[in-house]
Amino acid sequence: MAHTLTAAGSPLAGEVYSLLKERLDRGQIQPGSFLDLAALARELKMSKTPLRDAVMRLEAEGFVSVYPR
Repeated sequence: MAHTLTAAGSPLAGEVYSLLKERLDRGQIQPGSFLDLAALARELKMSKTPLRDAVMRLEAEGFVSVYPR
């Protein structure tokens, strides 16, 4: 089965992007809150790579801000 790559680089990153965007839209992720990618990776049972890709896409679209540690 062939997968179409999303702008974030992988089908899984696209799914994570949609999930995070939905949580933002529903207010489940509050403005100014910190996203713990390690905890989110454990919750979703996946590596942090697709999460980082999704967050980078959200940042590029102006939905989140990414700050270095």
